[in-house]
Amino acid sequence: MVQNMTDRDFIGMALNQHKLLAGLLATGILASTGEQLRHELRTELDDCMKHQKEIFDFMSRKGWYRTKTAAASDVASAQTQYVK
Repeated sequence: MVQNMTDRDFIGMALNQHKLLAGLLATGILASTGEQLRHELRTELDDCMKHQKEIFDFMSRKGWYRTKTAAASDVASAQTQYVK
């Protein structure tokens, strides 16, 4: 039984569900061979990602999802690492 769940808990669950769904949809796109199915899955993935961003932005505005800015040296290192 769910007890003492806050709005933050529920919206956090929604964010996690959208992340999971995005991964599943991406896998479906990569595994499908029919263009119509691929198109439908891409449309669903786009919608899912838009919703995920809205949830993230909401949580960020509330102070429920904090991020920190990466140091310029870390960004440069990552760019070098993944460009190879």
